[in-house]
Amino acid sequence: MWHSCDRFTLKELFAKCDPAVLRLFRRFEKMVRACGPVTMVPQKTRVVFMVRVRHVAVYPHKNYLLCSLALPKRQRSLRFSKIEKYTSRFIGHYTRIDSEDQLDAQLQRWLHESYAVGKQDSPPS
Repeated sequence: MWHSCDRFTLKELFAKCDPAVLRLFRRFEKMVRACGPVTMVPQKTRVVFMVRVRHVAVYPHKNYLLCSLALPKRQRSLRFSKIEKYTSRFIGHYTRIDSEDQLDAQLQRWLHESYAVGKQDSPPS
């Protein structure tokens, strides 16, 4: 679920960013949508992607994107700058995206795992 008292646009959210950041976001968005149907919701400081629940958030900055993925278990990777456990099957992983080469197969695998969290699928036994 999500709640916002106002409506926001991508144009407003990316207004202070370099144009390359919006291009990175659009490529990232395609990767998220490749996982299955999602709802994209621009908010005041971020864009969230939801299936049943929010599973990906993107925070635009002037020269980069900060992306938060909900994963079912803690991942060990130097790509994650912060990891927060919200529930036993919803663990937030934060990664900074500075360039297109970071939009790779490993990130796509994590996005597929995050999509399953968003659908609230049961983890494989």
